[in-house]
Amino acid sequence: MQSDLNSADSALFVQFYEKEMLIPHESEMQGRPIMKMVDFVKIQIPGNNTLTIDTIVDGSHKKRFAHQWMIYQQNKTHEQVGGTMLTAWPALTAAQAMEMRHFKFYTVEQVADASDHNLVQVAAIAGMQPVIFRERAKAYLEEAKGNAQSEHLAAELARRDQEIAAMKEQMNLLMSKLAEPKRGRPAKEEVTE
Repeated sequence: MQSDLNSADSALFVQFYEKEMLIPHESEMQGRPIMKMVDFVKIQIPGNNTLTIDTIVDGSHKKRFAHQWMIYQQNKTHEQVGGTMLTAWPALTAAQAMEMRHFKFYTVEQVADASDHNLVQVAAIAGMQPVIFRERAKAYLEEAKGNAQSEHLAAELARRDQEIAAMKEQMNLLMSKLAEPKRGRPAKEEVTE
């Protein structure tokens, strides 16, 4: 049975890759997009354009496609990083952010914490001096922290407003049902003797 599965799997196109994923709760708390690099797998049957499986990697994928997983792990370009991806930072263009990956810079936090020496080449990509580039990263992160509380409150108010609107709609529905004339049997007449 296992050999049948292996021979069928050998005909599949299997690609492991990394993708940025937003971490909603952490993003809300920090007031800026917090991303994490996550391993994904794409599985396709050659010649069949109607079925593609594209999902987060789990243990079964690593075991089932062990050879492809091993190759992917060997070619992986960086460690798992988390934070505000450079692609989400308004100070950089998407092309600049992609170019900075060559120097293993993926997040605004990495820029904010880097030494002058480590920032020399990447600051040039952004067209800034290393010190200025680092200070802009720090300022962005600080500003986001300041906005986080107000954005959190705004989100809470929006949720509350949605709940109130739903309750009003339910109340209106109940009130309209109460206002409808009752249907059914006519009331029994009392017999008096």
